[in-house]
Amino acid sequence: VYFFLFSFGELAENIRNLALFLHGMDVRKSLRMPRLGVWHVLRGRKAPPAVDQVLETSHRPGLQHSPPTSRGRWLLWRIGRFFSSVAARFAFKNALAVVLVAAPNFLPSSVGWYAAWRMEWACVTLAVVAYPTIGQNSVVGFYRIIGTCVGAGWAAVSHAACGPNVPGLVFMSVPFVMVATYLKENFPERRVVGIISVLTYAVVLFSHTANVEDDLAFYSVYVLAYQRAVATVAGVLVSLCVTLLVWHHSARRALRLCLADSMSLMGTMY
Repeated sequence: VYFFLFSFGELAENIRNLALFLHGMDVRKSLRMPRLGVWHVLRGRKAPPAVDQVLETSHRPGLQHSPPTSRGRWLLWRIGRFFSSVAARFAFKNALAVVLVAAPNFLPSSVGWYAAWRMEWACVTLAVVAYPTIGQNSVVGFYRIIGTCVGAGWAAVSHAACGPNVPGLVFMSVPFVMVATYLKENFPERRVVGIISVLTYAVVLFSHTANVEDDLAFYSVYVLAYQRAVATVAGVLVSLCVTLLVWHHSARRALRLCLADSMSLMGTMY
């Protein structure tokens, strides 16, 4: 126990020294931004200093605020850094995809077929399959399409075999749910297929069966299954197109950049 405590104390001391060194390491000189001197040239003034000079002067003792021009350039740089982050771009792409899918619902010429085809399911699909990287988006979208087709197809088969017979629907539902649950629990990489298949099966079949007196009974189970599949495919395709065309982000490139930054900092530290 004493040896363990002694080793732990040595480790803590080394980590403390490393943290102090990293805190005092001057990495601000690597921060550069092009001079924004066009407005100052037009007005006959001198161009503002570089960003590293602004940072150096803003951290001097006795200087509480940088000049107005420097503050403006620093704020502009911070805004650019925020919108260049992965999280901000991902949020913008999701908002753009939802706007593209939901826009026909607000146009008088397309609101009819949008409601008839139940394209709000496409918006839900966008929220489910949205991921920052292309690989995650493609895999999850592909599995969601498979799960939707399987669930809608089994709902159509169950309705064709049993109709409104409740014991028959229970007999058709139990083995399907068991297989989907087994797939969800034992295959983590394909768990989306099991979840989406059961969800689609319940939405298509039981919503029609429970609303026989409602307007939903006007649509047959086959129409609902077809509409669900079309809306899901449309949502996945829109999500993939926005991910590929707007701010293309690949996990392999992000990993390469992170490794390069880590090796650069480790080299500077050593």
